[in-house]
Amino acid sequence: MNLCLREYLRDPDVDLVLLEYAINDPPFLVPQMINEPRKSFEQLIRKLLRLPRRPAVVLLNLFRWFSESSVGADQRPSDTYYFTNAEAQFFEFATYYGLPLVSLKAAVYHHMVAGTRGFQVDTLRYLTRRNDSADKEALFYEDPMHPSGLTGHRVISELIAGLLLSVARGLVTRPWRPSEEEQIAAALPAHMIPDNYDTDLDICLMGENFRASAVDVQGFEWLNEGRSPLAPKWGYTATVPNASIAFTISHSATTNETARHVQASVLVILAYLRSYENMGVAAVSCSGGCVCGEAASRVPADGGGVDFGNADKVIARLDGLSHEHNSQLQLGCFPAMMLASECRVRVWVEDVHRAGINKVKLGGLIVSHTAPDVAQGMCRENLEAAERAAGFLE
Repeated sequence: MNLCLREYLRDPDVDLVLLEYAINDPPFLVPQMINEPRKSFEQLIRKLLRLPRRPAVVLLNLFRWFSESSVGADQRPSDTYYFTNAEAQFFEFATYYGLPLVSLKAAVYHHMVAGTRGFQVDTLRYLTRRNDSADKEALFYEDPMHPSGLTGHRVISELIAGLLLSVARGLVTRPWRPSEEEQIAAALPAHMIPDNYDTDLDICLMGENFRASAVDVQGFEWLNEGRSPLAPKWGYTATVPNASIAFTISHSATTNETARHVQASVLVILAYLRSYENMGVAAVSCSGGCVCGEAASRVPADGGGVDFGNADKVIARLDGLSHEHNSQLQLGCFPAMMLASECRVRVWVEDVHRAGINKVKLGGLIVSHTAPDVAQGMCRENLEAAERAAGFLE
């Protein structure tokens, strides 16, 4: 979300933003805060606080009672107790930047332990849906992670409404002051996490922006393969060997260090479809003002002596065939060293002589300047995608 904020928040003219990451982000023991996920989270907070209307940013911390592999209070593993989640570390951001924090676990945990109706956690709602006599408003969770609509999400919305009502009552007893308006417009404090920094150079191309970034399209089509108009699945698709497409990545100058105004180490991420049949292999190369793959780590500091004639050198292969019976976008990642203002990433369908068609579908392109390590972590969690990205370094 830090990398793709502008894609998801299309209208930056907002007054209130709710951030919910406590249910997915794990707590870190050592170091608690000086790591790439927390740096990325701080960058996201600062991007939101700098939006045109200087919106209120609220940390809305949800709570997870179950693990994904365990259902039932008696089977609940030790890593999901009250205190073993990221909320305590998120509290540091709240106090440092003066952000309201709404805690779901503080509001519901004791009700869950007591088995109060609407907060019950002895089973999950989706397991009872075929039972017409089941109490629809008894269970808090729909599945091991997501609250149920009639109970869990109702409580969450009431907590948000409670925060707004509390602020409204406070404005009655102590109206808004001109000095507070000045505080909103004031510059943000220095970063809480050492060696963290802001940038607007991250690139996230999805949807129409991804479509518009394509150049030299030969054999690829822009297609929506979604079965429902409510869930479109747009992307560039090709089924013919040697079909090719290229994308241009622009690298603007930084303002912090003149010496780094061109050269920058980044991680390039291609989203591609993996499915269980009729899928082919995509080959990737780089050209123009960049060096990709393993060679990126060997570029001298001054960028001298670099051979840019690598337009057809394969630096990554993305295999779209999955051994599991599912279809989903995967992340193919490779490091790149940006040495000029533009870099061209070329993708083509290899002739692998598989049965059926050799389909390749591309769904997006991300370039991480600010947190290449955490972006690399996203790829590492999908080991199969990582293994297929030549030049990916552990």
